[in-house]
Parts: sequence; C-alpha cells; structure tokens
Amino acid sequence: MGDILPNEKAIVQRISNGDETAFETFVTHYGPQLEQAVFRAVKSNLPVRDIMQDVFLSIWIAREKLENLESPRTWLFRMAYYRSYTWLRKQAVRDRAHTYLEGTLVETNTVEEHSTFEETRKFVQEAIEQLPPRTKMIYSLSRDQHLPIDEIARRLNLSPQTIKNTLTNALKSIRNHLEENGILLPAAVLCIALQ
Repeated sequence: MGDILPNEKAIVQRISNGDETAFETFVTHYGPQLEQAVFRAVKSNLPVRDIMQDVFLSIWIAREKLENLESPRTWLFRMAYYRSYTWLRKQAVRDRAHTYLEGTLVETNTVEEHSTFEETRKFVQEAIEQLPPRTKMIYSLSRDQHLPIDEIARRLNLSPQTIKNTLTNALKSIRNHLEENGILLPAAVLCIALQ
C-alpha cells in the first residue's frame, strides 16, 4: 500500500506537540496513499477528498494520542476505512461496504473528540456562508462538485490563476474564522480541498 514515513516517530512526536510543519510532512507523505485506499474502498472519486479531510482533521484534533501509538500509519488507515464505511453506509450500500471493510473498522474517536470535530465542522460551514458570493460559488464548485481548477475557470470564463487565488483566499478566510473561534487548524487539512 505504500511506505512508512521516514523518521516517523520523531515527526509524530512533533505533531503531538502541535508542530504544523511536521503535520504537513505527515499529510504530504501519507495523503497519496490514503487517497488510493479511500478510492479503493468507496469506488468513487466524489467523496475521497471529504473523507481525507475528515481523517486528517480528526488526527490533528487527537494529535496527542499519536506519540503513544505503535503504528501511526495503521491508525491513519483504520480511521480512513472507518470513514469510508460510514460514507458507504450513508449511500445505502451497507452490504458492499461491509465486504470491503470487514475486519478493519476501529472506532477511534472518543465522545469529546467527536464533539470537537462536529464543532469544527460547524465553524467551517459558518465561514463558508460568510464568503463573498463569487468566492462561495467557486469554493462550492471545487469542494462540493469536485471540479478541477481548469474546469471551473472554463465554466466561469476566468483564468485558472484567478480560480486558484480565489480558493486560496477562501481557505484563508475559513482558517481565520476558525482561529477567531479558538480553533487552530493546520493549513494542510484545509488545503486538501485544493488538490
């Protein structure tokens, strides 16, 4: 499925202490592996980025647990399979999801972590609602309809760079809104939306 992050223990220790640069290294290394695993599980491109973002957000929220894990990579993939299973179940294909994921599901979130995760999602949605109309539309085309930057640019008769700049500004606004509400979120989590 992929290789283990070099110096994983040291990087994980830094993440557990809140080091965003180490977290970005973790996301950059495991992101492509996770994307493939989630796609194999759900058999659809549509939810892959959402699932990945949820998984990495959950890891950041529960980062202090990382240093006590024997295999952070295994924990990461178990979380991804659990989120994939949840998505499949919501899509009314529970039987197929059970076949794909049987034996790999581990509930990783405590009630407190789940509450923090839901609160963060609520603030993200609030921030999206506060975006200027054009920015909100571009963000929606990228995030909700999963259109690539070039396709959005073509549809709106704008340059790809304009679309990229707009998305970058949207993510900054979302992150600022989260920070105003006491939630510090690494840029790596939000940037999954631009991939």
